[in-house]
Amino acid sequence: MLGVKPTHEPPRSSPLLDPPVLLGLLYAVLSVAWILGNPAWGAPDEGAHLLKALAVSGGQPAGDRVPLSAARPTRKEEAWVGRTGRAVDVPPGLSPDGLQCLAGHPEQSAACQEGISPSPGSTTETSTVGTAQPTAYLIPGLLARLAHDPVTAIHLGRVGGAAVSLGLIWLAIALVWDRSVGPVSIVGLVVAVMPMVIFLASSLTASGPEVAAGICFFSALLRVTRDPTPRAWPWVGLGLSGVVLATSRTLGPLWVAIDVGVVVAAHGLRRSWSLVRAAGQRALWSASAVAVGVALCLGWELSVQPHGSLDPETLRAALRQSYRGLNEVLGEVIGVFGSLDSVMPAFAYVLWWTMLAALAVAALRLGGRRERMVLVLLVAGALPITLFIAVMNLAQTGFGMQGRYVLPVLVSVPLFAGEVLTRRRPGPLRLRLDRLVPPFALVAGGVHAVGWYANARRSAIGTDGSWLFASASEWAPRIGWYPMLAVVALVPLLAITLAVSCRFGPGPLAQGDESLR
Repeated sequence: MLGVKPTHEPPRSSPLLDPPVLLGLLYAVLSVAWILGNPAWGAPDEGAHLLKALAVSGGQPAGDRVPLSAARPTRKEEAWVGRTGRAVDVPPGLSPDGLQCLAGHPEQSAACQEGISPSPGSTTETSTVGTAQPTAYLIPGLLARLAHDPVTAIHLGRVGGAAVSLGLIWLAIALVWDRSVGPVSIVGLVVAVMPMVIFLASSLTASGPEVAAGICFFSALLRVTRDPTPRAWPWVGLGLSGVVLATSRTLGPLWVAIDVGVVVAAHGLRRSWSLVRAAGQRALWSASAVAVGVALCLGWELSVQPHGSLDPETLRAALRQSYRGLNEVLGEVIGVFGSLDSVMPAFAYVLWWTMLAALAVAALRLGGRRERMVLVLLVAGALPITLFIAVMNLAQTGFGMQGRYVLPVLVSVPLFAGEVLTRRRPGPLRLRLDRLVPPFALVAGGVHAVGWYANARRSAIGTDGSWLFASASEWAPRIGWYPMLAVVALVPLLAITLAVSCRFGPGPLAQGDESLR
């Protein structure tokens, strides 16, 4: 069973050099770089998400049904889009039609968008995600309506989504950080916030808030069970992130149930119930908020979202195809950008999977029997959960699996492993644990920067172009590539500062805590 830590509190250092502050700044800089440096429609179905956001902010949460064509769809994908498409009233000049020329053509730059002239008047268009859960689109839609062209609308929508997503990630940092333990307490979150997480958080899509809420909700569950008498704000964070997780996308209630199940399994049913009873009204209000979010999601799914029919032969075919596509999903979990057509160099994926493996091995070595059992089940369950979602998605919609669909629950693996290291603080291995964090910070910062740079090259000159693209680019963001590169250069600098802070900052051992020796 997860143990309860002592409450030793070492003297504070400069707040700006605290690891959680540096980590939060690093993610903020990355988000700004992605928002400004990624072309419009530089994320999966971003134009359709813009239309959905405009509809929700304009009082059309579900849109209007689109009359079906007289011709019978010849593909399952076409049939599904015909059932989920909704007519949307688009304000003057905000139609994203034509911007999708970039999607699916990694060999070409985003220059194809420059000759597109949006319609000057109001139009009615069809969003292929018209039946999606509406809550994640409200803030992006309100900001997008301030624009006068579709490119600006998408960028403003990204700002709205990033405000929610980054807020949840920053809250997760505060939840997992423990000054008495030191940098080890954030190592799981460093690994959990993969390049794909920040990319989604900085794109106009409901997946950004969903994944960020998955990180924050699981972190809050770990925090309220870590302290014998937690303060009110972790419970508020639990309720807030649970509502966002439950209502962002279709599978939200499932992710809530899995996260709660994992934490209950780690502590045991009796001790989990005793912790809830000790929290009293705090736990009641948080649980009630999450329950309302789950109910809202299920109500929307039953009343608005279509559901495809399933038969044994369809399921068998979907299983075979989904199994063959698992390798692609593994890459997408770490980071495949654009419309899933912009990849990082192979070494970046190897480095991130190595960090994840090292973190899991350390947790398995140091954890108690119940902790090891839960971690093994988490790792072993990742494949069947991914395969199940892939099969159901393909069988019903005809569309293949994407790593972002299961990312909200897969992040629980590094978060739980990091929590094991936080709570288990053996004296002989304490210094080794402290030394684990600086290289993780350096690798994570470097891979994040590489991911952004690889996508920038694909957008500027195509995947066949030079890696030194800034002076010969066919497309550039509005502020130009050199200012953007200067912003991204802050990422490795912040990573180095974070590593130094983790390596030489004050910690329990440095303050002479003999109980940990």
